[in-house]
Amino acid sequence: MERGTVSNHILNRSVTRHIRKNADATTGIGTASSAEDISMGYITEIAYLRAVNNLYGRGGSEIRELSLSFMLGSAVCEDTIRREMKRLTELVYNDDKDAVISGNTFVSGSLKEDEYTVSVVINGNEGLKKSTVSAGDRLILAGYPARYGTELLIRRYREKLRERFNDIFLDEYLFKCEKDGKSVYERYSIGKYIGHNIGQKIEKDGLKARIKPLSFGGLYRAVWEMSDESGLGAEVFHDSIIMEQETIEIAEFFRINPYMLLGTGAVILACDAEKIEEILNDISGDSSAKDKQPVCVIGELKKEKGCTVVSSLYDVKREITSYKSDELFKI
Repeated sequence: MERGTVSNHILNRSVTRHIRKNADATTGIGTASSAEDISMGYITEIAYLRAVNNLYGRGGSEIRELSLSFMLGSAVCEDTIRREMKRLTELVYNDDKDAVISGNTFVSGSLKEDEYTVSVVINGNEGLKKSTVSAGDRLILAGYPARYGTELLIRRYREKLRERFNDIFLDEYLFKCEKDGKSVYERYSIGKYIGHNIGQKIEKDGLKARIKPLSFGGLYRAVWEMSDESGLGAEVFHDSIIMEQETIEIAEFFRINPYMLLGTGAVILACDAEKIEEILNDISGDSSAKDKQPVCVIGELKKEKGCTVVSSLYDVKREITSYKSDELFKI
């Protein structure tokens, strides 16, 4: 298997189908490792944000409870555990959620001595009925599709990037990401970044939309999974995708595909073409989106199977295939 999260087929075949679900509850799971995310700050914060995003993506709303597990290398000190646990409780109580109810902490020989991994499992209410999708439904992208991956690349490979980019270019991008001193969780949680539980807001207004958070594999993986789960094809309009110029240039430097780069924080929605304007207003009109994150129509679902990207500007049509690994791990 490739590094990153396993493919959607493996998850469905070997994990999801074996989970017994409560009718009124859903679960979000998130992990983060110091080997992957150490330069981004709090590891527990990232694991928590991934769990929250997965919860929202599965139709969850209010968080009932959560559990936490640490897997530690033998040289990880107690201060590290204390710091990460303190940060988690700050996030939980600041969001007015229920307390941590259980957890596990153990030292493992499978990690390097100074590495550790954090796993967060969140149980929440089934606050949003999972919408069915149909051929002709439009695909909406909310948020920058690879900002998280771009920020991580700058923090991890800054010296390498200086071969082409100056410090002003790199610092200005990081400043843009950290606007108003926002934490990683505030920048890349669907609830904070786009608007608190956008799915619940849309449903409240009598509308329906299937939600797919971006994560490993970026925009293309999210589109492919939505197509695979619905049994429909998908066509993505390349010319309509709003991608930051810094992401494009940094991806070009590393010779990776920015559309397959870690996209945590952004989200795709599939919705009825006749309701498109109302849903766009619901998302872009949210008071928490004042930093003007982009919201745009980037494609549609089709009867014909298969996922394709088309561009009239470049006269290109290419296929999107199933997920293998995030571009982040190719560097």
